[in-house]
Amino acid sequence: EVFSFGNIMMSILTGNHPFPEECDPKSPAKRIQRGEKSWIDARWRDEGYIERGLVDLIHDCWAFHREDRPTMGQVVRRLREILARKGTS
Repeated sequence: EVFSFGNIMMSILTGNHPFPEECDPKSPAKRIQRGEKSWIDARWRDEGYIERGLVDLIHDCWAFHREDRPTMGQVVRRLREILARKGTS
């Protein structure tokens, strides 16, 4: 599921899991059900094109309504575009 893929990308990018301040393993699921999104430090957007593109993609994967999230095909295309852009930067 695309939402979970966003969580994995966040962990890879930042080294943290979503809602790292939570001690109760059930708490993140409850927060997500309430529509909350985990916080990604704004400095990641300032790192460069790849990081900014990944943060935007993560946030899109975390859209509250499933129909507002990209499909996995769209995720793959966006990742390819982000990585292809790296070669031209």
